[in-house]
Amino acid sequence: MNNTYRIIVGFSLFDILHKFDHKMALRFKDGDQDKFDDKMADKFPRYAGMIKFRLEKAGQRKKLFNQVENNLYEIFCRYLPATFIRQLFFYFSNSELSKLA
Repeated sequence: MNNTYRIIVGFSLFDILHKFDHKMALRFKDGDQDKFDDKMADKFPRYAGMIKFRLEKAGQRKKLFNQVENNLYEIFCRYLPATFIRQLFFYFSNSELSKLA
Protein backbone atom coordinates (compact mmCIF):
# COMPACT_ATOMS: atom_id res chain seq x y z
CA MET A 1 0.00 0.00 0.00
CA ASN A 2 2.89 2.36 0.62
CA ASN A 3 4.04 1.99 -2.99
CA THR A 4 0.68 2.39 -4.76
CA TYR A 5 0.43 5.93 -6.18
CA ARG A 6 -2.40 5.81 -8.72
CA ILE A 7 -5.22 7.88 -7.29
CA ILE A 8 -4.08 11.30 -6.07
CA VAL A 9 -0.69 12.52 -7.29
CA GLY A 10 1.86 12.31 -4.50
CA PHE A 11 -0.34 10.25 -2.17
CA SER A 12 -0.09 6.50 -1.71
CA LEU A 13 -3.07 4.46 -0.53
CA PHE A 14 -1.44 4.43 2.90
CA ASP A 15 -1.35 8.25 2.86
CA ILE A 16 -5.03 8.39 1.90
CA LEU A 17 -5.89 6.41 5.02
CA HIS A 18 -3.73 8.54 7.32
CA LYS A 19 -3.60 12.12 6.00
CA PHE A 20 -5.94 14.93 6.97
CA ASP A 21 -8.90 15.37 4.58
CA HIS A 22 -7.93 18.99 3.97
CA LYS A 23 -4.53 18.12 2.53
CA MET A 24 -6.07 15.53 0.23
CA ALA A 25 -8.78 17.96 -0.87
CA LEU A 26 -6.18 20.52 -1.92
CA ARG A 27 -4.67 18.01 -4.39
CA PHE A 28 -7.94 16.29 -5.29
CA LYS A 29 -9.08 16.53 -8.90
CA ASP A 30 -12.52 15.74 -10.30
CA GLY A 31 -11.70 12.28 -11.67
CA ASP A 32 -9.61 11.07 -8.74
CA GLN A 33 -12.48 9.40 -6.92
CA ASP A 34 -13.19 7.17 -9.93
CA LYS A 35 -9.59 5.95 -10.14
CA PHE A 36 -10.14 3.58 -7.22
CA ASP A 37 -11.84 0.89 -9.28
CA ASP A 38 -12.78 -2.73 -8.61
CA LYS A 39 -9.34 -3.94 -9.67
CA MET A 40 -7.69 -1.89 -6.93
CA ALA A 41 -10.41 -2.85 -4.44
CA ASP A 42 -9.67 -6.52 -5.13
CA LYS A 43 -6.00 -5.87 -4.50
CA PHE A 44 -6.73 -4.44 -1.02
CA PRO A 45 -10.11 -5.91 0.00
CA ARG A 46 -9.73 -5.16 3.70
CA TYR A 47 -9.14 -1.44 3.14
CA ALA A 48 -11.32 -0.81 0.06
CA GLY A 49 -14.30 0.57 1.98
CA MET A 50 -12.15 2.88 4.07
CA ILE A 51 -10.28 4.20 1.03
CA LYS A 52 -13.51 4.87 -0.86
CA PHE A 53 -14.92 6.69 2.17
CA ARG A 54 -11.81 8.87 2.53
CA LEU A 55 -11.88 9.73 -1.19
CA GLU A 56 -15.57 10.68 -0.93
CA LYS A 57 -14.83 12.96 2.03
CA ALA A 58 -11.93 14.62 0.20
CA GLY A 59 -14.17 15.16 -2.83
CA GLN A 60 -16.89 16.72 -0.67
CA ARG A 61 -14.38 19.03 0.99
CA LYS A 62 -12.98 20.05 -2.41
CA LYS A 63 -16.49 21.01 -3.58
CA LEU A 64 -17.01 23.04 -0.40
CA PHE A 65 -13.68 24.83 -0.97
CA ASN A 66 -14.74 25.83 -4.46
CA GLN A 67 -18.09 27.15 -3.21
CA VAL A 68 -16.74 29.07 -0.21
CA GLU A 69 -13.47 30.40 -1.61
CA ASN A 70 -14.95 33.41 -3.39
CA ASN A 71 -17.17 34.29 -0.43
CA LEU A 72 -14.23 34.33 1.99
CA TYR A 73 -12.12 36.44 -0.37
CA GLU A 74 -14.94 38.97 -0.74
CA ILE A 75 -15.37 39.23 3.03
CA PHE A 76 -11.72 39.37 4.10
CA CYS A 77 -9.82 40.75 1.08
CA ARG A 78 -9.62 44.25 2.54
CA TYR A 79 -8.42 43.06 5.93
CA LEU A 80 -6.18 40.02 5.37
CA PRO A 81 -3.62 38.90 2.78
CA ALA A 82 -4.60 36.03 0.48
CA THR A 83 -2.27 33.58 2.22
CA PHE A 84 -4.08 34.10 5.53
CA ILE A 85 -7.45 33.64 3.88
CA ARG A 86 -6.31 30.29 2.45
CA GLN A 87 -5.16 29.24 5.91
CA LEU A 88 -8.66 29.87 7.26
CA PHE A 89 -9.85 26.78 5.41
CA PHE A 90 -7.84 24.59 7.80
CA TYR A 91 -9.88 25.77 10.78
CA PHE A 92 -13.36 25.19 9.34
CA SER A 93 -15.11 21.84 9.50
CA ASN A 94 -17.20 20.58 6.59
CA SER A 95 -20.43 21.64 8.31
CA GLU A 96 -19.08 25.15 8.89
CA LEU A 97 -17.95 25.40 5.27
CA SER A 98 -21.38 24.31 4.06
CA LYS A 99 -22.97 27.08 6.16
CA LEU A 100 -20.67 29.64 4.53
CA ALA A 101 -21.51 28.43 1.01
